[in-house]
Order: sequence, then C-alpha cells, then structure tokens
Amino acid sequence: MNNLSSPVTTTREPKTDSRWHGLPPDPLAELHLYQGVMWRRILAYMTDAMIIAVILVPTWMMAAAGGLATLGLLWPLLWVLAACIPFAYHTFLIGGTRSATWGMRLFDIEVRDWGGGRPNLLQAAAMTAIFYISMVTFWLVLVIALFNNYHRTLHDFATHLVVVRNLPRTAAPSELMP
Repeated sequence: MNNLSSPVTTTREPKTDSRWHGLPPDPLAELHLYQGVMWRRILAYMTDAMIIAVILVPTWMMAAAGGLATLGLLWPLLWVLAACIPFAYHTFLIGGTRSATWGMRLFDIEVRDWGGGRPNLLQAAAMTAIFYISMVTFWLVLVIALFNNYHRTLHDFATHLVVVRNLPRTAAPSELMP
C-alpha cells in the first residue's frame, strides 16, 4: 500500500566547498593556515617529481620500444608524453576534488581560489602551465613567495589561487544528519 499523500522531505543546506568567504584570512590572524606552507610546497614538489618520474620511466620505455618497432616514427611521441604526463598530473589533481597533488596531500597543503573555493580545471591548467614556464627561473618563483604574507608564488598570483594548510574541517550539524 503506497502512502503518496505524505511524502518524506528532508531539507539540507547546500554543501559549500569553500574554506572562507571573501578575501583569504589574514596570515597574521590565521597563522595556522599558512604556517610552513612554503617549505611544505618545496617538499611536496620534490615528492611529486619522484611520482612523475615513476610514471614517466615505464611510459618512456614503452614509447621507446614502440619507436624502435616503427623504425623511429613514434619517437616524437616521447617528447609529447614527456610534456603531457606532468602537466596532466598537476592539472587533474589540483583541479580535482581534493585540490592537491599527492605530494601536497602528503604534506597537508591544498590549493584554494581567492574566495576559498576549490580551483576549477582551467585555473589548475593555467597554474600548472605558468609553474612549468617559471621553473626556468627557479629562484624567481621562491623569491616572490618570500615577500608576501600569503607566501604566494608567481603562478598563484597569475591564477588568483592560494595554497593553505589542509587542516581538518569541523562538520556543520546539518552535514552530520542523514
């Protein structure tokens, strides 16, 4: 027997994926969000570089074998793979649901847009492209981070992103209800 006269309705507040609203919190007032971010970013990138190398080496070997099998016709694929794999790694992980690469997750940092939300794929792709272009002048990337309160780098400024500590967020009571 169906009881259609009294439908069950639940009201839920919409989930926001924002750590803050408006401008990012002041680094002097919310020190826990920015403490050690610059060193964590460096260590996270070193970890990401090792992960990318683990991905690239077997891929490179398979592409090289394919290049030998086709008498060199697939050798340009090596250069495309060498560029696409790191770019895709950073773009899809930063633009994904966790807003962090695996190295960033290991060191408890994440990328947020200037309003506190998660970056979209376009922002993540732009951040990644500018990051790799700016790696030609490695020192310039780090020098800029030393002279601003948010420890933002060149690619952060260009894409309106900020890297903060990924601290446990307390759930709102409405998120705990089934």
